[in-house]
Amino acid sequence: MKFGQLILGIFVIFLGVLLLGVNFSWWGTSVWIDLFDLWPLILILFGVRLIFGPESLVTIIAIIFSIIFATLYLANFKQVRSRLPFSNSSVENISGKQNFSQYVDGINKIEMRINLGAAKINVDALSGSGRIYNGNFSGKEELAIQNSVEGSIGKTTFEEKPGFHFGKDKERTLNLEISQNLPLDLEINTGASTLDLDFSKIDLQKLNIDSGATKGKIRFGLIEKKIDAIISTGASDYKLMIPKSFAISVSSDSALTGNNFESVGLIKQGKFYKSPNYEQSENQIMIKLSSGASKFEIERD
Repeated sequence: MKFGQLILGIFVIFLGVLLLGVNFSWWGTSVWIDLFDLWPLILILFGVRLIFGPESLVTIIAIIFSIIFATLYLANFKQVRSRLPFSNSSVENISGKQNFSQYVDGINKIEMRINLGAAKINVDALSGSGRIYNGNFSGKEELAIQNSVEGSIGKTTFEEKPGFHFGKDKERTLNLEISQNLPLDLEINTGASTLDLDFSKIDLQKLNIDSGATKGKIRFGLIEKKIDAIISTGASDYKLMIPKSFAISVSSDSALTGNNFESVGLIKQGKFYKSPNYEQSENQIMIKLSSGASKFEIERD
């Protein structure tokens, strides 16, 4: 058998296994994205071929081993994607806008990550039971949405698919509604952005924002009694709306160019600004700031 025929045959078999896995939900359609993680195997095989020759037994064994490794990687190392209790997910594109929705049973917490470049991100509560999230996205590329489950925690990552951008970049806008029935940890990593995050009806436990220069408005709610928030940002302007029933602790690793912390009743204690009754309060929000020349304003409601 010629070497070329062997390679073509192995490739066709591997492709068939991938398609079969998608059809039987062994792994999701994101398997094609995961394959990019394995590109160094091409360099390894090319080096083996240069050393031992194209028809060497060592080369053939290396190719077969690489195929087996890739299959195990997709089936096992990414197993949380292939064993999802997630059901009835929906993704569709209408007039250049990507619409998506996810239903799920059997989880009691959500961990969500948003990875985008410069973007406009709007977050609000999703009423009703049975869905984790619902939303839409518009941008030059589509979102890659990865769902997984670890124990009873549902994990979702929204990330723009890689692509080559020519000319003026299209504004990215993500509108996202998140279940108000499940506790939420949310991480947002963006470039220069506009954030409008309304958690007033969402059971937010942890918020971690890492962004470029940002104009942000964040409304915290009353559902969770203890909230941890970390905001790392460039030169930015944030308005934080916090219920009056919450005691507040704000710490900053950098000098802020503007804030109203003392005017809303917080007492400066070193690098901290705290409500007088913070340690004794049942409802607490702890905010850690790391920023460039930024303005942070707190509004009590």
